[in-house]
Amino acid sequence: MTQDLRPSLACALILVLAVSQLASLSTALGALASTVLGGLIWQRARLVAHKRRLLHLEVFLLLVLLTLPFTVAGTALFSLGPLVASVEGVARALLVVAKISTAVLLITLFLAQAEPLALARALHAAPLPKPLLRLISLTLRYLSVVSDEFNRLREAAKARSFRPATTLRTWRVMGLMMGTMLLRALSRADRISEAMRARSGAGHMPHLPLPALSRRDHLRIGASLIGALFLTVMDRL
Repeated sequence: MTQDLRPSLACALILVLAVSQLASLSTALGALASTVLGGLIWQRARLVAHKRRLLHLEVFLLLVLLTLPFTVAGTALFSLGPLVASVEGVARALLVVAKISTAVLLITLFLAQAEPLALARALHAAPLPKPLLRLISLTLRYLSVVSDEFNRLREAAKARSFRPATTLRTWRVMGLMMGTMLLRALSRADRISEAMRARSGAGHMPHLPLPALSRRDHLRIGASLIGALFLTVMDRL
């Protein structure tokens, strides 16, 4: 039976929205520390399984941390030639890094191991526009197909002695790969559309009815609401 992801999706959405509205650095750092601690206690295996993906994010956030202090006016902290880093800029950078890291960790803890079809069913129950839901459902269904297609193109390039480097040939080959993927994706989309029409497609994705939420699901959502409210109150103090 497909897992019902509505509670996990609701919990992640509630907490991520609360974290996104934080304006206090201390509260954001506290939320990050709590999320990391909770993940290590209850979902350690999941964090370890996705550590490489999280490290990729931290590399991007390191660039934010290194550049944002020089773009915010305020009390000078130090200077590098004509560039001046401000105390306010450092605080802003730390706030952004803490909020993004917390949000990604929350999504990882709640939804990292979700099956695409289960996630599509959960989103189908959300009050979102139907065209957007169809687009998301089809994207989730065919992400693996796109990944397999890219892997085939990459293996074909390796068979022709292609090695990525900072050269014009590398950029040309990567551009050809992206263009080939786009053309094949458009061709596959046409075939899928024709197949759906041949099966009397009604213009929407069929989904089995979802069961009623259990008491445990309501408790999880309630705990997330309490946590979001606590963060909001602490941020305003």
